[in-house]
Amino acid sequence: MCRAALQFLATYTYSKSLDYNSLSTGETYTIQNAYNPRGDYGLSEFDVRIALLSADFYQLPFKGNRLVSGWQFGIIFQAQSGNPLNPTLAIGPGPGLP
Repeated sequence: MCRAALQFLATYTYSKSLDYNSLSTGETYTIQNAYNPRGDYGLSEFDVRIALLSADFYQLPFKGNRLVSGWQFGIIFQAQSGNPLNPTLAIGPGPGLP
């Protein structure tokens, strides 16, 4: 049985995520304009535009010994673009203020 001693796997993703509300901080969602909810449509908090993953494995050359036969050495690398920044401006008294 002949097996490859070196294996490579790579994936690349290009995507875009849009929504009306993806607040993950537990805050309440306030519509800016009730007559135009479409104005709140934009990039999601979890939008990751570019993602790259690489997994490389090497079959170790140990044969005949049940303890070490079939072992592999692997490296996994992941990189991705950052999530968008959504600044918020609140005007008015803070919580608990009259």
